[in-house]
Amino acid sequence: MVSEVPTANMAADSASKSALAAWGKATERELRRAGIRVFDARPAHTETGLVTRALEGSAPKLAAGLDPAAVARRIVAGIDDGERDLPSSAFTGAEAS
Repeated sequence: MVSEVPTANMAADSASKSALAAWGKATERELRRAGIRVFDARPAHTETGLVTRALEGSAPKLAAGLDPAAVARRIVAGIDDGERDLPSSAFTGAEAS
């Protein structure tokens, strides 16, 4: 999600994810004639436990994230349905319980 909404105190993460999204769009254009599809999924913060293990400094204070299993199901459904892009808004209903 930080590729869609760059976040204060997460500049490096926002920049790297924005760059990855741009790379995916360009790569899809380059490979489309070969029949290769690039799928971009951008769920919001997902409860993987990673946020509690900051590499440097303090971990950011984030609201409760999405349920990883629900995020995975939504991504698989998007692939099965032929979607090419899943913005953060596509993950409503994947809230952690």
